[in-house]
Amino acid sequence: MQTTDLVSQFLGECGVRGLSPATVEQYNWAFPRLLAHCPEMPDSGQKLLPVLQGSLKLAPESRRDLLKCLRTFFRWAERRHHLPNPCGEVDPLPRPRRLPRVLAQSEIDSLLAAAQTARDNALVLLVLDCGIRLSELASLRREDVRDGWLLVRGKVGVRQVPVSKGMLLRLLRLARGEDIWLGQRGPLNRAGVQGAYKRLFARASITRKVGSHSLRHTFATLYLRSGGGVRQLQEILGHSRIETTMIYVHLAGNDVAADHALHSPVQTMGLMS
Repeated sequence: MQTTDLVSQFLGECGVRGLSPATVEQYNWAFPRLLAHCPEMPDSGQKLLPVLQGSLKLAPESRRDLLKCLRTFFRWAERRHHLPNPCGEVDPLPRPRRLPRVLAQSEIDSLLAAAQTARDNALVLLVLDCGIRLSELASLRREDVRDGWLLVRGKVGVRQVPVSKGMLLRLLRLARGEDIWLGQRGPLNRAGVQGAYKRLFARASITRKVGSHSLRHTFATLYLRSGGGVRQLQEILGHSRIETTMIYVHLAGNDVAADHALHSPVQTMGLMS
């Protein structure tokens, strides 16, 4: 069976199911790598091997993303057309433990100083205020700005996210008709918003690999450090599993440990010699 025919059918069903643009974009990135090596549907891990070997030049996280897309596709082909699943013979790639990148206060200040327009200022402050994802932010419309919260559409579907009143007013002032994020040539799509973040971080001279997601990590960590609850944070961030949210507990815990080392009475009173 021709791989391209099944890929087209799979992507068509993705559209019907209303998957997020980010998920569809990832499939569109992964499938050309499969088609380049497997014009016919592979029926064994051995026949899938050229695809995996061709991915060795990718970063480890990109290789994991590729394998995840392939696993989803072949599971679908197995259910829909009763075809062999070659991914069943492929061992999963280990996930490296990597703590999220959290911005320092000085970096936040630099970003806000680099924000030359009200739009760029809002791009920084909105994620720091509620931690929404890039795709969720880029898809915001005027009708999504409600009294006390935003209606966002993302990886886990549609959900309500609480937002500060002052932030809501800023978004309403930015809106032109139904569009909120505008560039010189009109409304910005997801790529346009991502480009705006890249320019912001470059102007702020924050050169390490960062972006809007580092603002999301920063929001989550500071939220817990300020006394916010883990369950509430899970709902705000739209995590389907509490384990995903718990990584921020570890980051906030590191801050508590450092604070304890400075302020423990045993230390400050010199009781241990």
